[in-house]
Amino acid sequence: MDSGLGDALAALRDEWRLDFRLVERVLAALAEPVTLTAVVERSGASRAQVLAVLDALGPAVRTDGDRRSLVVPVPARAAPDPVALLDAVRSIAARLPPSRWSLDHVPATPETIADRALHLARTYALAGRTVLCVGDHDLTSVAVTLAEPAARALVVDVDERLLEFLGAVAAERGLPIVTAFADLRVGLPRSLAGRADLAVTDPPYTPAGVALFVRRALDGLDRTGHERVVLAYGFADGQLTRGFRTQSVLHELRLVVEALLPGFNRYAGAEAIGSVSDLYALRPTRWTWSTVDRAGPGETRIYTRGVAAEEAADPAPAPGVLAAVRAALGTAPSTVDLVGPGWPAPWGGGRDLAELVRPDPEARAARHRPLAVNLTAHSGALLPRVLLVAAGRPVVVVAAPRDVRSTGVTDPSDPVGALLARLRRTTTVHSGQSSVLVSTPLPAESDVDGVLAHLAAHPAATLLNAWRDALLGLARRRGMALTKNEARALARGSGIPAGALELRLTELPRGQLARLLDAVTASVAALGS
Repeated sequence: MDSGLGDALAALRDEWRLDFRLVERVLAALAEPVTLTAVVERSGASRAQVLAVLDALGPAVRTDGDRRSLVVPVPARAAPDPVALLDAVRSIAARLPPSRWSLDHVPATPETIADRALHLARTYALAGRTVLCVGDHDLTSVAVTLAEPAARALVVDVDERLLEFLGAVAAERGLPIVTAFADLRVGLPRSLAGRADLAVTDPPYTPAGVALFVRRALDGLDRTGHERVVLAYGFADGQLTRGFRTQSVLHELRLVVEALLPGFNRYAGAEAIGSVSDLYALRPTRWTWSTVDRAGPGETRIYTRGVAAEEAADPAPAPGVLAAVRAALGTAPSTVDLVGPGWPAPWGGGRDLAELVRPDPEARAARHRPLAVNLTAHSGALLPRVLLVAAGRPVVVVAAPRDVRSTGVTDPSDPVGALLARLRRTTTVHSGQSSVLVSTPLPAESDVDGVLAHLAAHPAATLLNAWRDALLGLARRRGMALTKNEARALARGSGIPAGALELRLTELPRGQLARLLDAVTASVAALGS
């Protein structure tokens, strides 16, 4: 290909991003001498868009009277193989962890998973672009990166089993997928904000669920004017009121429904909606961003069933639990940072969990006041992250016993429990329908403990940057010369995937948290070798 044309195409790809497919149709129309009107008709681009492309191509376009053509034809792009994609998706989907009832999981069929990826790859120019999956029980990240290997995928989910599974599939097949943990009711991970060109979500089918997941999808988009949100949503014939309420959410977010594909998604289940839903292509308007930027924290009861269902209440801690918290704190509640919902009014109420587990890099957290955190409502997956970011502060946590068991925070034989045990002493002082944990910081007894403590004390930094600085500090204390690049290389060589190193500590999936102690130990050992 002529270098001038190559440079022009690269510039057009960068400018048009997802919409480069439209440019490709213009290029195809210019394969032979053709009038401007014919280019418009064949490509579906407006006259103004066609003129903008022609102007960008410059001397790569030949003019003969009222006809134009490319001096050098542009080869057609290779299309993914639908049969091979479906075979791969079927094989991977057969190993998908069981659905979680409380998260409204209903698996899409392998055919839907593959068809969705093919549709996205045909409709949008995904090569070199980033796709954010806001929840990914449907394996969209896997199917998209199989269909378009030059695309990147970011996945955010609260289901640790799913994140571990996706990480394993990505490593096994060499797919460019980065997984991050988040309870989306608390917020999108800061590390993923503004990074994506396309966001895809199949949320809980409640108005609050759709509103929250679409907002988080928007939070993840790079505001270039070419970004999209693709939403799966459906309702049954007898649920017109629910459908209207949900579609009103899209209007409130000032989104344009650019395309609607009825009955696109099929599920193994979801009988209440006929096991089928529609696929929406949503485009932000200039009013969308101001609406998103001034939105509050949002509703926490977003599911159709379980403790976080629409009709569920946020339970306040029982009197016995409050008495145990007060005794554990040993001080008046007014001298404590209360975090989470449900604290009684006389105590002053709690701050938003987001302020604790999604620290702003520019904010300076007060580290002298004890913490009391209520996670009993439906936020138990945050428990390890709360203990990590408490850093040098004593903390009392109220959590459901099942969440204490499943997260392993008090079990030294669990990898996450072993990690936390290097930083904190955590004990259960009250049990029943709610557990009360008391956790106090431990002094660093080794160089490994010191590096871990530095990571925990800097949760607003990316893991790579915090790790680099911890190793630089350790080298100085040892009287060793170490550059920033050398420190980064030690962190990168520790066994934690490169994508995970770009996350913040609280955003790491459980699988990466479980590997962190061994990885830090390896980096400290390598420093001394």
